[in-house]
Amino acid sequence: MLSWLGNGIAKVDEYVRFRDLALRRTCGGVLSRFGIQRHTLGVVVYPAFLCALAIAGSATTGFRAYAAILTFLVAAAALLAVTTYSEKRNWPLSADLVLQLVILAIPCAVVWLAGSDRFQSNGLYRHLYIPVIALFGAALLFASMLAWAIFRALRSGENNLRTCLTRTELFASSGGVRQVTLWGALRAFVTVPIRAPLHLLLPAALCALVAPPDYLTFVAVSALLISFLALFLSGLNDRFNTMWKLLQSGFFRGGALFVSVLAIALAAARLAGVSYVKTVLDTAAGQTIALTVAAAYVLSWWYDYWVNRLLAQQLLNVIHPDAGNQPSIPYAIDPECVKTSVPAEGRVVQIHGPSHFIALRAPQQGGSNPVTYFQSYDMSALVRAIALSGAPGGKAKPSPDLVYDRVVDYHRLVAAFLALLVIAAGLSIHGGVQSPQIVAGAPGGGRVQLPRLLFDEHRIASGRPIIVMAASGGGTRAALYTAAVMEALARRGAAGDILLGSGVSGGGAALAYFAGRRTDLLQQDASKRQAAWDSFFSHMSAPFIQDVLERSSEWRMVTHGRLGMLLSESFEDRWELPPDRRTLGAVNDFGLILNTSIAGHFDKPDVPADQQNQSFLDAERRYRKRATTSELAGARLIVTNLNLARGFIGDPLETNTRHKLPIVVDDGSIRLERAAALNANFPPVFANAAVDVDNRSRFWVTDGGAVDNRGMEMLLYAIRQAIEAAPEGRALPRMHVVVADASGYSDSFSQDRGVGPAFAAGTRFASLLARELVESIKARYTLRGQREDFAFWYLTMPDEIRASTSFGTHWMLQPRVIVQRQKGSTEQRTLSGAAAIDIIRSLYAPGARQLDADAKTVLQWLRQRPSQWTELEKSLGKTQ
Repeated sequence: MLSWLGNGIAKVDEYVRFRDLALRRTCGGVLSRFGIQRHTLGVVVYPAFLCALAIAGSATTGFRAYAAILTFLVAAAALLAVTTYSEKRNWPLSADLVLQLVILAIPCAVVWLAGSDRFQSNGLYRHLYIPVIALFGAALLFASMLAWAIFRALRSGENNLRTCLTRTELFASSGGVRQVTLWGALRAFVTVPIRAPLHLLLPAALCALVAPPDYLTFVAVSALLISFLALFLSGLNDRFNTMWKLLQSGFFRGGALFVSVLAIALAAARLAGVSYVKTVLDTAAGQTIALTVAAAYVLSWWYDYWVNRLLAQQLLNVIHPDAGNQPSIPYAIDPECVKTSVPAEGRVVQIHGPSHFIALRAPQQGGSNPVTYFQSYDMSALVRAIALSGAPGGKAKPSPDLVYDRVVDYHRLVAAFLALLVIAAGLSIHGGVQSPQIVAGAPGGGRVQLPRLLFDEHRIASGRPIIVMAASGGGTRAALYTAAVMEALARRGAAGDILLGSGVSGGGAALAYFAGRRTDLLQQDASKRQAAWDSFFSHMSAPFIQDVLERSSEWRMVTHGRLGMLLSESFEDRWELPPDRRTLGAVNDFGLILNTSIAGHFDKPDVPADQQNQSFLDAERRYRKRATTSELAGARLIVTNLNLARGFIGDPLETNTRHKLPIVVDDGSIRLERAAALNANFPPVFANAAVDVDNRSRFWVTDGGAVDNRGMEMLLYAIRQAIEAAPEGRALPRMHVVVADASGYSDSFSQDRGVGPAFAAGTRFASLLARELVESIKARYTLRGQREDFAFWYLTMPDEIRASTSFGTHWMLQPRVIVQRQKGSTEQRTLSGAAAIDIIRSLYAPGARQLDADAKTVLQWLRQRPSQWTELEKSLGKTQ
């Protein structure tokens, strides 16, 4: 049995070796039928793919997809033609590179000159890949000049390697079939994960990245088993081990190594069910990530091909100065010095792939020996073998150590040059203009007077309550939960009583949408009203993050934009708000507060006095480092349509700032979608967004949940201020403050060395502050003899569905939602995303949606959680 295994491995080794010979051979290889004898297939495929990438920009199925395919075919044909022409003219290898760069430049120039600044579904747009291709192309031009210069002295100086080659036998005997023993097989099996962990994991990882969700586990496990088997067999045969690793070497060199590690990490996260990764890769957005990974690999392989191919040609010229531009040199041996069983005639040494050499003796026409002999060497190993065998005792000129040093210097200098280009480009971009997400005028532009909303005499006289909502963060989950609470209120005829809302992230987005669509959601026609609510949930569950990922390569995003702008544009495109209710100033029947967290700020008055005449953007750019500080970090910046009285803004305890807190942005021209995206600018996915106020200050902000994720405190401050300002003897309105909390939930403990308390402390302090504010408002009602007219309701999304392992927050509806009955329970249900929405909508509105058996079971679990909804429902009266 073991003998059969050993023979089988040897046969597999032979098969793999000959396939490698056919695919990676230069002279006499795949491209020889086109008259190309000095390149492998990569010289056509890699740049043709990059030409197609320049046209496509991102994964697409529309016009750009067809244009990219056509570009690939045309580019491949052009590359074949110019490479053939160059070789016929015996032009140097660098000419092939220059011609290739010219062909690459054509689609890049077309996109750059004719493309839009913004992503186009069926058109060209400027994107990141084009400048990256240009940077790598510049580095390759440098490499072509450096390769010639750095080996010039070795070619023209004292050199006896050509003579040494005739005294060296490069065809090493493979010996007999290695005997496989039981102990050897056991050792090879056990050591697979140790010998080559990345080689083991990468095939499974790449399969896991592109596998359909239903076949994910099967595909990944199958690929892992195949990879494990191959590595197990390689542990039993040294030659097969070398060949197997050689076949995958392109994935573990230079930049490709980084891409491979990233691919393994993403695949592991998907297989582990990490929500943020799995949800994206399970949907069409995964195509964008897959294309990005493929583009990174091809770009790395293209760069690696030319850097090594240029180097290999120079080394061949060092070994045989008459090689010129040819990839192959004759390998005649001195029969007096070399005793061998391999026929002496017809031997050559030629470049194999971009970075190896092979000693080759092919069957000769009319010869009696039909066997093909070949042996592969990497660059340094070939020079060392020739030097040690042909001129032992260190007599080889140049010495192998000197050649090795030049090879290392070449690679380091080219890599350093590329790094300098990237750093210079990065510094240029970083030091350039950074566009704001919101530009606002001076505070004081809010149109909605909060006292007018609260102290409506007809409402107070009729005893009809005012409902005030605080909606938590939590992306798609929070947006849907907030919408569900509002729909449940609407079913009880109370949606028209929702007059004020304050939110964070997903909850804030839902409130902004409600503000824009309030007229439709409150219309009298029942069927149209229901259609409007259905549309609410449809819009909140749209794949916004897919839009962001698809468009993230836009060049404007790389240079002066922020990803939060793409989220804003996705909201604008998908919400389709009525033209007359798209801005803060257009909404005068609903008060809205959207909460963000300040990360830093820049004040133009801090710029030197003699520079104050500069435009605000120029001043910020030039004095960004000097005048931008983080002294307000953790404070609130709110975007609102309320005209808050000056007393709402207070002086901080610290005396070293000119700003009163919170920062209020109330410009009526700000679009609702843009304000919603700003309050949902969640880190670390989205960088801090810029808000420019009155051409005087720039505030860098992040998601409001970074301070507190429930959006309560600013709302309660505003209410308290309005109540305190009410004249004595004036009746206060009946008021229900409803908090819809869908924040992420996890009660797991681990020894995190204090990280947990650091992140949770803000919520606990905010809870104490909110309680104090609620009690102070209650006290005002008590003093007016209206204690029963104020109520505070805290509606928490059931833990089972807001747990971090269940319903995610990633601005797109998950294809599947896994709900566990309770912590530690093995009972769980897997729901579709649509079924999860129906459950959320049915939480406070029994019978509102048709549920299947699993959904009904989950709904029963959720309703076992205590909730204040029943009491709130009673206080509101009967269902409409």
